[in-house]
Formats: sequence, structure tokens, C-alpha cells
Amino acid sequence: MIESLIHEKNTSRLIAIVIPGEKKLAFSMGREGDCDVRINDVSVSRLHAVLRYKKEEFTLEDNGAKFGTLELKDKVTLECGKTRMVQVGRTLITFLLKAFEPKSSKESKDS
Repeated sequence: MIESLIHEKNTSRLIAIVIPGEKKLAFSMGREGDCDVRINDVSVSRLHAVLRYKKEEFTLEDNGAKFGTLELKDKVTLECGKTRMVQVGRTLITFLLKAFEPKSSKESKDS
């Protein structure tokens, strides 16, 4: 789950849930309309950062954005059960990684 707060107004701006699948292992973040996680902030680059999933691990990588991504040197590894805040432009983004256990077809029928 990703939640962004605009730094100046301190109001919630976006809540997104990303779930990797066989065909989708990278999620673009930025101001551009076709980004997977769109951040409506002029201080955010069109393609600001990329959230990648590989070998049961999420990493966040800056894309060389003009205003940068504070907290990132090269990339940040997100840990399950821990909250991580990162500043993207003027926007604060909170990442919370939780384990996802899809229901089996049998459990779905019982519900």
C-alpha cells in the first residue's frame, strides 16, 4: 500500500495498492498520466521513480529526477511489516508492505 501526503498541506492525496503478478513486476511512479502510481505534484518528474518486485522483495529506485527522491542513495529495499517514508519532490510517500495470501478456490467457495 502506498499513501502520499502533500508536504505543504498535510492532506492525504493518494492511496494505491500494488500487487505484483507474473506479467507486472515493475510499477512506475510520477506525474505522467500513464504512470502506475500517479503523483499530482509539479515538483515530481514525469517518471520519478520505479517500484520493482524481484525474488519476493520490493525495491524503490530513483529515475534521476530533478528534485530527487530523499531517502534514496541508489535504491531502498522495503521490508514486510515495516513502514517507510520517502519524500518525492514535495510529496511524502508512506510505503507499507504486507504479505499477500490469495484465497484458494476452495476457500472462496466456502465464503
